[in-house]
Amino acid sequence: MIKELTSLRFILILVIFFHHALPSYPGGGDMGVACFFVLSGFCYTLGYSRKVLSQDFSYGDFLKGRLVRFYPLHWITLLIAIPISLVGISCKDVLILGVNLLLLQSWIPLPEVFFSYNAVSWFLCDMVFLVACFPVVFRWLESTAYRKVFLITAATVYCILCLVTPERLRNAVLYINPIVRLCDFSIGLLSGMWYQSLARKKSVVDYVQGHKALTAIIASLSFLILVSLSIFVPEEYSVMAWIFWPAIVVMLVSISLNPGGLLASPVLQKLGSASFTFYMIHQLVIRYLALMSERAGIQLSLTSKVAVALILSILFSLFLDKYLLKPITSRLSLRRKI
Repeated sequence: MIKELTSLRFILILVIFFHHALPSYPGGGDMGVACFFVLSGFCYTLGYSRKVLSQDFSYGDFLKGRLVRFYPLHWITLLIAIPISLVGISCKDVLILGVNLLLLQSWIPLPEVFFSYNAVSWFLCDMVFLVACFPVVFRWLESTAYRKVFLITAATVYCILCLVTPERLRNAVLYINPIVRLCDFSIGLLSGMWYQSLARKKSVVDYVQGHKALTAIIASLSFLILVSLSIFVPEEYSVMAWIFWPAIVVMLVSISLNPGGLLASPVLQKLGSASFTFYMIHQLVIRYLALMSERAGIQLSLTSKVAVALILSILFSLFLDKYLLKPITSRLSLRRKI
């Protein structure tokens, strides 16, 4: 795995964090999420393409290996979210909790369901579906015959949904829905395949080596374009992730072909290794901090609130990752092998 992409994860998480922590900041959310889905597809291609195409590939083992990383994190953050989210014990409340517990909330197009408890966990629900699809979709994209059928079908359905989905339903259909997010993930798969093809060409490698500054500028400009789009494109359109896809692809391929620079920082890579935990915990930290400040009658400035929430989110994510998640996933993985 390219270490610089681990650092990039943390930077993208920061963009999403500021979107949630700063009410006046309009950008970051839709763009950051689109980046994460594409980046996930890109990284899965780099990490598992050979295994998927090998003769001894086991779909069951692959899926179990991914799920033991998703569900413990979800259940821990769900447990933390319950005290400030459970509003009653009616039949509806119990059903919503059950759906959330199973990581199925994104399949129900109701905000009170897909944004229930730890609201950001809908992303994890989508990832379970995307990871389950990865071996099949990757093989389709590897096959010239299946690739055309898949891409034409996906592009047609996506365009139709963008055109006909009313504004009030765009969040549920275009932003949350796992099947629609398969388009982002597939863009990531194709980007990863494109990068692998470029990395095998000596002429491309030599050119990048001779123009490192230019490649770094292209990657930086791509990121700035993404941030600008997230700020200036109205929310009713920014949920359409295709707006961000070209810049995301250029950014990922540029960084991968030209590793180093700021993203090679050990500190950023350390933070990036716990970035998914940071993503899952940060909104809960913001909510608990607001509740505790209100109960204690403490008035903090917006800058202080954001700074405290950021520091606590980083500390909690590093703690959870090291002392809870890694031991749990290691134990589960060991049991699976036994």
